[in-house]
Amino acid sequence: MRIFILFLSIAIFFIACETERQSPIDTVRANYAAMGNEDIAAYLETVTGARSAVAETLLSVFFEDYDVAYSIDSIELAGEIGNVAQVRTVVTSTDRGGPNKFHDNRMTATHKLRLERGKWRIFFSEVEKPEMLEQRKPEPEDTVIRHKTS
Repeated sequence: MRIFILFLSIAIFFIACETERQSPIDTVRANYAAMGNEDIAAYLETVTGARSAVAETLLSVFFEDYDVAYSIDSIELAGEIGNVAQVRTVVTSTDRGGPNKFHDNRMTATHKLRLERGKWRIFFSEVEKPEMLEQRKPEPEDTVIRHKTS
């Protein structure tokens, strides 16, 4: 009877762990959401390695200078083998009017993730050359045209 209870407990544990585990795509979505919300703590939950060591300082400076919105145009799981996965994204980044002007762009990236302690974390991202988008022009102000009369 004890063996049966032990086996049942182990089975329930593995089933519970499997249902709670995020997918690599969920991690990449959370990463972009953290960037858009300027949430450094949430961003750090999605990354690992050298990337996380410098992220807090770099993001603090970036968030002071820019306000950027991120829109995921497409996202796909390119592959998953064991504890390593790749997610390919196309993301449009647009200026929301921060202190400095951010150049709107669309970029394709391949994010490499590793499963660590039950969570997928990004350890490397390869970004293709961004496509610079046409900048939105401000609405023209009403103008008065005066004609010179002789």
